[in-house]
Amino acid sequence: MGEEGRRKLTVVLVILLSVASGWMVAETEGRVCFRPRPTLKGVCSSDEDCIAVCDGFCSLGKCMCAVPC
Repeated sequence: MGEEGRRKLTVVLVILLSVASGWMVAETEGRVCFRPRPTLKGVCSSDEDCIAVCDGFCSLGKCMCAVPC
């Protein structure tokens, strides 16, 4: 009986972990994060400078580019 109980518990845990990981993926799906683009050299002076290079904005002289989370 103990072996069968462990097997059922293992199956339940695997199912719960599968569902939980699916929810976490769905939660971040479609979100956009902004990060500095390390390949860009120099500083930006306006949002237009960054829009020309990537979909982003200028912050403290660095282009913050839109990237998927």
